[in-house]
Amino acid sequence: MDSPIGLLRRRLTDKLPPQVTSSPVPASAAAPGSRLLAECTECGRPGAPEALPDGLCRPCRTTPPEALATPPAERDVHTLVGHLRDLTRLP
Repeated sequence: MDSPIGLLRRRLTDKLPPQVTSSPVPASAAAPGSRLLAECTECGRPGAPEALPDGLCRPCRTTPPEALATPPAERDVHTLVGHLRDLTRLP
């Protein structure tokens, strides 16, 4: 080994990744089968992000403001989780 710096330089240049082309890939071609779903922030109804402006579905957007001012009923979390576990069990 005559030159440790030369050896290091050669090893680093050999391990460089290939040059990436500068042509941008269209967004539709990047992920043709992927679909995004979002949920309404009030009721949790799933839908396309375009159908949920401001995070609200149509029924939640059209509810009167006085209905939104009332606090939601408290849920028993343990009962809710138990019910969800029962739904996920195989018959």
